[in-house]
Amino acid sequence: MPLSEPVTGLLVGATAFRETLSLGGNRLPLVVGAVVALVVGVRLGASRQESAPTRPR
Repeated sequence: MPLSEPVTGLLVGATAFRETLSLGGNRLPLVVGAVVALVVGVRLGASRQESAPTRPR
């Protein structure tokens, strides 16, 4: 679910606002690095949330 928010934002920006994603020049490695960091961060956050101890109430 956390990965769907940036993807949805990209799709809404591209369709509703007719924005374009410029990948020319030095931008492509930055975009790829950002996507990899996003996926790794979501995976780490999800795995830590699953293994977090529960507190008794």
